[in-house]
Amino acid sequence: MNSDDQAAFLRALGKRVRLLRLMKELTQEELGRQAGVSRSFISLFEKGEHGIDIRALLRIAHALDLPLAELLGGTSGGLPRDRAEGDR
Repeated sequence: MNSDDQAAFLRALGKRVRLLRLMKELTQEELGRQAGVSRSFISLFEKGEHGIDIRALLRIAHALDLPLAELLGGTSGGLPRDRAEGDR
């Protein structure tokens, strides 16, 4: 995966986290507290301006009460699938 693909993936994942957070009616501060990261980290991540390690991603999935695979776009549970072409 080249750096452009990585950046596009992180932007799409950040948008997905934001959508899921809003569906759960959580603020960035609440999600950050539950996941053990700062509000500013959540903000930057949701905008695709900050990378993330697997441990933080697992904590965010847990805070959203989702399996990691679903957070990454697997079984969407009724959410629309991310359209990679539309995000570029």
